[in-house]
Amino acid sequence: MSTAIQQFRLDRSRLNAESLAKKQAEHEKFISYTPKKQAVLKLRKVLSRYQGKNVQQGGYDFNHVDSKAVDVYAKFLVEEIKLMLIDKEKPQKYAASMLTAYRPWRPWGCLLNIIDTLERGGLVEKLRNGVYQYTEAGRLLASALYADPPDFSKVNAKAAEREKKKEEAKKAKIMSLRAARTYLNVPYTERWTAKQHGARWDKDVKKWYLPEGVEMHEDLKQYACDE
Repeated sequence: MSTAIQQFRLDRSRLNAESLAKKQAEHEKFISYTPKKQAVLKLRKVLSRYQGKNVQQGGYDFNHVDSKAVDVYAKFLVEEIKLMLIDKEKPQKYAASMLTAYRPWRPWGCLLNIIDTLERGGLVEKLRNGVYQYTEAGRLLASALYADPPDFSKVNAKAAEREKKKEEAKKAKIMSLRAARTYLNVPYTERWTAKQHGARWDKDVKKWYLPEGVEMHEDLKQYACDE
């Protein structure tokens, strides 16, 4: 085998490895974006593939679709995909059904501004007063996104982490408050006496306590406990 052929094979392997590493880095960067940004970038890519090529067969007309409308549409569809993923059992089946469920619908009041932008952008069309449907271009873009939806895993992980931190902060705050309280072993029959002297009921601990700064009355000293 000639030296040139050997060198070519080595170079090809190195280039393939570099190309694979580059694609992997691009993918890692892409999934680090929010789902809405992922959706925007995906639909922009689909739009660039068709726009300017006079693709009008079968009702697809991308010449009147602008990038602003596509960005709004992408964010709108992400919210739809979120609703799909609520059905944890069969999200793929639900998503597949959405591809053929482009029936006319009435948008809620909060969506009217969005629908107006999508209508001007050629992605939805008005059938009659207050009733809209997707255009063929809108369906193709939606199908492209439903077929390869954004990655919500990191967003879900971050949300779970935020909830965990909130819960830990809440528990720490409760423990701090309880450390400053003076708990009392008040009999049920004397509950009104305790309340009269500034005591409050802790429903979690199931005990009466004196908040920080409230002095213990003589009538309550007999109920003081070590907790």
